[in-house]
Amino acid sequence: MASATLFAIFLLSALTFYPPSTTAQPVTDANGNIVTNGGRFFILPRYFGTGGGIERARTGDEKSPLSVVQSPFETDLGQPWIIRSMFRSGFLPEGRVSISYEYVQLGEV
Repeated sequence: MASATLFAIFLLSALTFYPPSTTAQPVTDANGNIVTNGGRFFILPRYFGTGGGIERARTGDEKSPLSVVQSPFETDLGQPWIIRSMFRSGFLPEGRVSISYEYVQLGEV
């Protein structure tokens, strides 16, 4: 019985004092800068010459009002996207994130 109690105390202390969130490394951008939680970022391809940034557009065959597409032009940054973590921290830790955008009325196509 005593060994079971000691094992339970060991598990409790091991899981309490070493949570993965305290060892999470911040996510960095292409320049090595730390990505801030809730910041606005342009999502671009890793290599130049493979198209431009991510943006919203009307393609004509969507069931929702807009589609998310990649611009075919390398010099087009696309639109800024807001990247947030569920955790309240100044930087964006590894893990689940929410990607959203600020609503901007698009012109008629």
